[in-house]
Amino acid sequence: MAQQENQPPRSLTEHFKHHDPARQGSAWDALWEDQFTPWDRGGPSWALHDLLKERADLFDPPNADSGAGRRKTALVPGCGRGHDVLLLSEFGYDVCGLEISPRALEEAKQVAAEAPRDDAGAGAGRGRVTFVSGDFFAGDWLRDAQAAGAVGDDGKFDLIFDYTFLCALHPSMRPRWAERMRELLAPGDRGRLVCLEFPSWDPAETGPGPAWSLPSHVYVAHLSQPGVAVPTDENGAVPGDYVPQQKSDGLERIVRLKPRRTHPAGAKDGDVQDRISVWKHRASE
Repeated sequence: MAQQENQPPRSLTEHFKHHDPARQGSAWDALWEDQFTPWDRGGPSWALHDLLKERADLFDPPNADSGAGRRKTALVPGCGRGHDVLLLSEFGYDVCGLEISPRALEEAKQVAAEAPRDDAGAGAGRGRVTFVSGDFFAGDWLRDAQAAGAVGDDGKFDLIFDYTFLCALHPSMRPRWAERMRELLAPGDRGRLVCLEFPSWDPAETGPGPAWSLPSHVYVAHLSQPGVAVPTDENGAVPGDYVPQQKSDGLERIVRLKPRRTHPAGAKDGDVQDRISVWKHRASE
């Protein structure tokens, strides 16, 4: 994405070099305070929009009963200015946008207040939008979301959307990311984790992140065995010959697609490089 006006060149890699990978919240908030947000796309994901519109067979209707007469719920961790939160709401989900940066959350609320709202999902009607602040790996934000009615008493979400979130985490955090996704995703065939796989290029070409390169096999390596440490090199690359376990409590990929459209950052010479994958809990044997 283009450098923000009047901002000096800056490297995210250098910015995070001396921060504990497990405690980077203040570092992200500092970037928001400086208005240096090169990951912000200025609008919602076309890839997510088209998936929900064209592959409705992969999802239950958002206004279908998910317990106690509720709409289906969705979570966008690392929601930034909340563009994808608003999109999911337009498709009929009650959506929780999670941000570790208080400044980002302020901007998300402002964007939501000013944004025109359309009903993108056929007949679903708009869902409710809730923004909460907290650490994805902690439990305080989930209690706040429950208190606000953004998620049911079981603390599970029917849809979780990950885009520019996993790639922002140090590779050492990936096992915890996968385990946390497993915990938060609604059980059985009800829950869907949607990952817009970015950036997908060769880690050797880009070096260390953030953004950390995420070829498709990285998602397979972690989501099929949540919580298990996976070997990586200094660029976060998983060895090509690595074979993950297929844990019974892991997630399984339903589909992996090349989107028709995506953000310019996910295309090269006009060709879409991003991929989008949909996951659910592995069926009990």
